[in-house]
Amino acid sequence: MSRRSARKSAFFLVFQIEFHKDYEPGRQLDYLLDGNYSGEEDYLNEENDFLSEEDIEFVGDEFNGVLNNLGRIDALISGNLSGWEIDRIMKTDLAALRIAVYEILFCGDIPHSVSINEAVEIAKIYGADESYQFVNGILRNILQIAVADG
Repeated sequence: MSRRSARKSAFFLVFQIEFHKDYEPGRQLDYLLDGNYSGEEDYLNEENDFLSEEDIEFVGDEFNGVLNNLGRIDALISGNLSGWEIDRIMKTDLAALRIAVYEILFCGDIPHSVSINEAVEIAKIYGADESYQFVNGILRNILQIAVADG
């Protein structure tokens, strides 16, 4: 599986946070790893690849990283919204933003441009017509802040 496909799997898990708040976070990841997640393996894995151990580790790191830092991530997103509240953001856009912000803040081995580009591509596929522009703008602002803070 490609890194892009693994990131999409993480995106779907992060997306589910808003709709399944009663789940224990580990259960969502377990469903994916068991191949039972929403009963839609092809939806999660459009290339029909199996998750390798490296992919599983990446998806788990992304998902758990977002969950463990959700307060800081959401505060940064909220601080860069002009005239919006975080609960009004499309859930697909929010999930893409959360993953990219996590990567920008905590994943030194992933170039910032890759994190932003991947979030924009996800927004193009799963968001509204202008979602990708919204996601790109928010992430560019956050990147400037992150770089300035060191």
